[in-house]
Amino acid sequence: MSIRQHVLHPEFGGFWSRFIASFLDFIILSILLLGLGKLIGLTTAEAMEVVSGLNVGMDLAQEQSLFYIVTIAYYIILPATPLRATLGKWVMRLQIVNVQGNRISLLRSIGRYLASFVSSVILFAGFLLIIFHPEKRGLHDLMANTYVMKRDHFIKK
Repeated sequence: MSIRQHVLHPEFGGFWSRFIASFLDFIILSILLLGLGKLIGLTTAEAMEVVSGLNVGMDLAQEQSLFYIVTIAYYIILPATPLRATLGKWVMRLQIVNVQGNRISLLRSIGRYLASFVSSVILFAGFLLIIFHPEKRGLHDLMANTYVMKRDHFIKK
């Protein structure tokens, strides 16, 4: 089954708009995590150390775990909300939908998140597939049966 059975004139989010959205997500999440670090009493240097994941000692292991939880929640929960996107995708006017063009479930979002690691295993080839796939789907989209659509051009049948 294809989304073309459920959506009139689908326009898919291409590689570069998705790449920019990912970069925006990185910036947004870094600012969010640095702010969270300050809220829980870390110095800016400690918060940056935890955000970067470099040279984190045992004394910051709890904070690093908290940052991982926030990061995972960001990439899993937001696409399953009515927003249908991470904040970077939302800014780029993209949304993640299922084959019927509806919001994805939390379980599907978890699967898509985990599948994104598979997409990055061999030189990010799973993401490069977006360039060549006729529906601009990456390996993680194919595995989770999701689509990234342009929000303004989305008309369900």
